[in-house]
Amino acid sequence: GRREEGTKEMEAARGEFEAAGDPASLARVLNDLAVDTIQVGDLERAEALLEGALAATRAASPTNTGATFLSNLANLALLRGRPEAAESRYRETVAIFRQLGRPGREAMAREGLGGALWEMGRAEEAMVELDQALELERSQPQDPGLASRLHTRAVIRLERGIATEAAGDADEIEQLTRTTGLAYGLALADDLRGRLALVRGDSAAGIAR
Repeated sequence: GRREEGTKEMEAARGEFEAAGDPASLARVLNDLAVDTIQVGDLERAEALLEGALAATRAASPTNTGATFLSNLANLALLRGRPEAAESRYRETVAIFRQLGRPGREAMAREGLGGALWEMGRAEEAMVELDQALELERSQPQDPGLASRLHTRAVIRLERGIATEAAGDADEIEQLTRTTGLAYGLALADDLRGRLALVRGDSAAGIAR
């Protein structure tokens, strides 16, 4: 099929970039192969490919941080049920994006870090990271990531039994949707309304959502 053909082309490109001594291009194709490998569920191989992408991009230039690949490695570690490894990767990514002055990307990394901390039962630390992520997002005019960070915080708030504050996050997402016209914001708000209904015992409303 098309995916198999695409994989073969990427593997061929990988060989060409390795032979040509082009680590920057090699890093990109290794990352693409990793994404492709994740889609078929081979997470162990995907991690090895991302590690290769990180090494290659840093070999290409001493100024390359490899932050995107670090972020992907952190996300993958969390997906594999390894929050301790994810925490380390996320913290490194946060530091890089903060140094580079990329608040939107830093916010995304902090959201992931919050998720990893939550998975390890470190709820207070998780909330600190999510609050910082939201503060960073709000510094960016109409940043599309704000709705996602609000949703993540609301879900954790619900799991902690803080329904009133979670409802406030849902309200803010709905307001953002009206202001920015982001279609997926409404879906996020609806998801939260459904979760809130279930928490409050209105199972019919929860299912309807």
